[in-house]
Amino acid sequence: MKKLSLAVSTLFHPLLLPSWGFLLLFLTQNPYGFLPFEYKGILWLIVLTFTLFIPLIFIATLKGFKVIESYQMHDHRERILPMFIVFLSYFAGVFVLRKFNAPYILPVLLTVSTISIGLAGLISLVWKISAHLTGMGGLIASVLILSRHLHENYSVLMAGVILLAGIVGWARIQQKAHDKDQILAGFILGFSCTYFPILLTPLLK
Repeated sequence: MKKLSLAVSTLFHPLLLPSWGFLLLFLTQNPYGFLPFEYKGILWLIVLTFTLFIPLIFIATLKGFKVIESYQMHDHRERILPMFIVFLSYFAGVFVLRKFNAPYILPVLLTVSTISIGLAGLISLVWKISAHLTGMGGLIASVLILSRHLHENYSVLMAGVILLAGIVGWARIQQKAHDKDQILAGFILGFSCTYFPILLTPLLK
């Protein structure tokens, strides 16, 4: 169980979730899935670079200089600087997506992810909220948003993502990385920061 929970935690790490989410968007039957292949590749590479590669390089540097003791960052105070770096990198990714004239909803989704990361970082000053479930909450909210925005029935996809969120939550508890309150708080934060701000914008009207 330990190896399985570690594999789940790694595969659905918060830094990977934006890339998985955008890849899912580009590969499913929707208007964004029919964008030119090369253009989708560029947009996905931008997301991958600013939400995964750049944060990983900086976090590895912090580990090398012993600013953080481990990549797991069991002490919530160790998470503050890495999450600030992730926040800045995500924020830069939003501007680069706009520079490449990405469809409006894509930088919007990355913007709300950036807000989630920033708030999770602030909470980490005093408490170890689950960043994994913050990401999963945001992913579930994104599917709801796209379903409404595109007028498509994504009930099967939604059921799969909800099941996945449960599995990730189980994995984090199995790894003794978080308790149930931290898991639930992370999910609520990610969902709320993604769904409600976009719901109140003209995007879905």
